[in-house]
Amino acid sequence: MADIQTVWDTVTARGEYQIKDGSLLAGKDVETAVLISLFTDRIADINDDLPDSTSTTRHDRRGWWGDTGQQYPIGSRLYLLERRKAPLLVEKDAVNYAIEALQWMIDDLVVARFDVKAMFVQPNQLRLTVDAFRQDGSVISKISEDLW
Repeated sequence: MADIQTVWDTVTARGEYQIKDGSLLAGKDVETAVLISLFTDRIADINDDLPDSTSTTRHDRRGWWGDTGQQYPIGSRLYLLERRKAPLLVEKDAVNYAIEALQWMIDDLVVARFDVKAMFVQPNQLRLTVDAFRQDGSVISKISEDLW
């Protein structure tokens, strides 16, 4: 049985569930896992600059309470890019944060690899593209989302 499908709403910047024929929409398990991995806030590293330009030692580093005591935290640090202004660094960091968030799927053999790209499509709109590949090289999932 397939998992409940998460559908990303770019306008509200959040994942949604949808109902079809009286039931929650299911399927697209890899795509749902990618969306949850990318858009759930991972705890910031102690040396990360938070979006409000404060030190992580004095303010909320976000994260998820369920990560307490876990070897690998869930989610990504993409939220750290919300107020960044240098486009080239933002694109590079978005790719690195996405790869970090998705690594568990490679480690658990859910996918063989990812191809992750980030680029500004407008001065204040970053698009992240994630292609997931099976062991044989075929594409499992293609996601292209405007982050903000």
